Amino acid sequence: MTKDYSTGLPLLIKQPGESRLLDMDFGADMRKGDTVQSVTSSVAANLGNVQDSTDVQLSEAVISGSMVQVRVSAGQHLENYKITHVIVTAGGDTLEGDGMLCVRDR
Repeated sequence: MTKDYSTGLPLLIKQPGESRLLDMDFGADMRKGDTVQSVTSSVAANLGNVQDSTDVQLSEAVISGSMVQVRVSAGQHLENYKITHVIVTAGGDTLEGDGMLCVRDR
């Protein structure tokens, strides 16, 4: 997986008009055999690189084993968005995962 050079976070690049699935795998941070039980929040923070930029929209999270998936749509050309999920595992741990979304019109 590609990483954002300035933050080290997993990186997804999409165009403003695209609607794309974003996967976040918590497996490396979970105990062996544990799974995601619930997603308590999914947030996209607009980093403000573009004055008055629009936000992205996130669909409701879907859970599969150690993976959380959301559909990301909209966003402003040249803007970056930090995507954060907070989850609770079947074993009772609360974990937070972050990723970087860059919107670029190619």
